[in-house]
Amino acid sequence: MSKNKTSNGISLTTLLLVVFIVLKLTNNIDWSWWWVTSPLWIPILIVFGVFFIIVSVIVLMLLSGKSIPEIKDKLPKIK
Repeated sequence: MSKNKTSNGISLTTLLLVVFIVLKLTNNIDWSWWWVTSPLWIPILIVFGVFFIIVSVIVLMLLSGKSIPEIKDKLPKIK
């Protein structure tokens, strides 16, 4: 038996986005549209931030004289 798990539900970020938009359009909150749409762009910024940190560490290791195989050996093994 294969266990295919698919999610048909609504995610937390989508739910927050819908709630914030409804509250903004009904004038219950007086937030900027930047904050209303924050459930969309904050997770994207977090992903880019982590990517930037990883790339920065690799570049610094290369600049310090480490070779690419040495850097690969220090990375955690993922199954």
